[in-house]
Amino acid sequence: MKFYIRISVLFLLLSGVMIPQSLKWYTPAEGFAKAAKENKTVLLDAYTEWCGWCKVMDTATYGKQNVIDLLNKDFVCIKYNPETDGNISIAGKSLTPEQFGKSFKISGYPATAFYTSKGEFIQTITGYIEQEEFAKKILPFILSGEAFKTNYGSMKYLMALDEFAKQGMNSSLKLAYALVYFEVEGDEAKAIAAIKEIEKTDSLFWLAGEILAYFNDRENYELSPKGQEKIQEIVQQYLRVE
Repeated sequence: MKFYIRISVLFLLLSGVMIPQSLKWYTPAEGFAKAAKENKTVLLDAYTEWCGWCKVMDTATYGKQNVIDLLNKDFVCIKYNPETDGNISIAGKSLTPEQFGKSFKISGYPATAFYTSKGEFIQTITGYIEQEEFAKKILPFILSGEAFKTNYGSMKYLMALDEFAKQGMNSSLKLAYALVYFEVEGDEAKAIAAIKEIEKTDSLFWLAGEILAYFNDRENYELSPKGQEKIQEIVQQYLRVE
């Protein structure tokens, strides 16, 4: 039986038929060691068992052959569950799951973090990513070197907001910029500066005040239902980027 299997595989190779590859996932220790040895970029998929979109991404993105081929060629892929896998060692430094989340801007799951072969942090892209965007935009962007100075998520959203701004700036748009600065870039100072541009006479000054109050006391302050509803409207209007 083994003889016939070898003959079948040889026939496929000689006839030019490619045997589909599978994506190889490593533990953090294995993956960072392999990346250093092979001088490859690291992709770290941070996930949890309860994360539904993590499972969707496993099949709808990581399960597609074009993505598999690109990742196997230029990346070493790591799976890490902060809730069950314990501490993680990156670039010789041991981090608790909490430290990992803070250090690498893990604000939700799935979170796709990228590192150099030496374990230097590049950036994290949070949320589900569709196959086409992942293969044609994100992976080339990470490999181009632009990712060291530009955040992919904020770049995508800010380009969309800049198009709206050409038609005229307003308080809703200023708040949309602030949301990107805070939620995507993790730059609270920049977000606060954008919010403070909204004047007292503006119809959305009340919402600016609520958001600033939230920034000052996140553990105890919660936006009003009206405030939450208005933010959802702003997201729907300006930040539904395809």
